[in-house]
Amino acid sequence: RETFTLAVSIVRHFFGHQWYLDHVFQDAIRSRPDGFMRIDYTPGAVGESKTSRLLDFAENLFNLQNIDGFDDRVNQMRADSMIESTFAEFDFARFLYIHDIDFKFVVPCGVAGKDYDYRIRHADGREVCADAKCRLEGTQMRAATIVNALKKARSNNLPHDEPGAVFVKVPASWLEDEAMRRGLAETVRAFLRNTQRIVSVVIYAVVMIELKDRKIGRASCRERV
Repeated sequence: RETFTLAVSIVRHFFGHQWYLDHVFQDAIRSRPDGFMRIDYTPGAVGESKTSRLLDFAENLFNLQNIDGFDDRVNQMRADSMIESTFAEFDFARFLYIHDIDFKFVVPCGVAGKDYDYRIRHADGREVCADAKCRLEGTQMRAATIVNALKKARSNNLPHDEPGAVFVKVPASWLEDEAMRRGLAETVRAFLRNTQRIVSVVIYAVVMIELKDRKIGRASCRERV
């Protein structure tokens, strides 16, 4: 209960009470509509996974608050009714943060080639521009949909004169399916064979595992090419 209360306090601190009511809070009679961040008090895996998502999000906010461009991402998520995509941007930022990789959020400008999400600096001084894409929960399972996301990142978002990387978050079911995993890897390799600017593509999903003691385990499942 203390951990949950702390997580709620962190989210409300950054996003405000009204945003919390609109996207997270649920009352005892479940009168508020379901949503990506909406708490679900139903006993079992679904309710626990929603709680886990809130706890992870609060931890991300706390850890990333001093990263350049953080406030812009909060404002973007606060203003956007489709919050899942920006949530994914915070999730990818978490990977960079926990591996001590120097990066900053890039403020969107609406200019082709300059509208990517992160600027990453490696230890040797090299910099990489990275863009994050998200296939929403419930999206039809098709490897070909990844091609559109990769092409959009290359053509519209990433610069033409610097190395680029693309992070793509997909529903957990996509990476739990072995045939789909192979299809995604083959699709990404085919894309990389036809580009010299994109140096890395990471396909990522969050997989929730129900343990024997009825707790929920969170695993990050990745295919890196």
